[in-house]
Amino acid sequence: MEPMNQQSHLWFLNNINLQNVFPPIINDAKVIFNRYKFDCKKKNMTARVICNINVKEEAIRLNVNDDNVIRKVREIVWRSSSPLDKQMCKEVSNAVISLIRDKFPGRE
Repeated sequence: MEPMNQQSHLWFLNNINLQNVFPPIINDAKVIFNRYKFDCKKKNMTARVICNINVKEEAIRLNVNDDNVIRKVREIVWRSSSPLDKQMCKEVSNAVISLIRDKFPGRE
């Protein structure tokens, strides 16, 4: 595996629009459920997953395709987010969890 290009991750970090991540730009539970339903079935929908989805959307917008760069920036963005930022993501994740429970009864 190639080492991550330090400049790529710094470029992405410097150019990401955090206003598209906090509050989550994709914040409609139905949109998230329909677009990411494969993920909803496989793993728990958490505030961090909502943040990751929105960082990924920013990567697409900025044409960043390197998964290692995206992963590193996701970690930095989540760790540096405020409790309020995390709470906004939690509210969206709770709405998605509600939809998952409606669609897949008995899933906890």
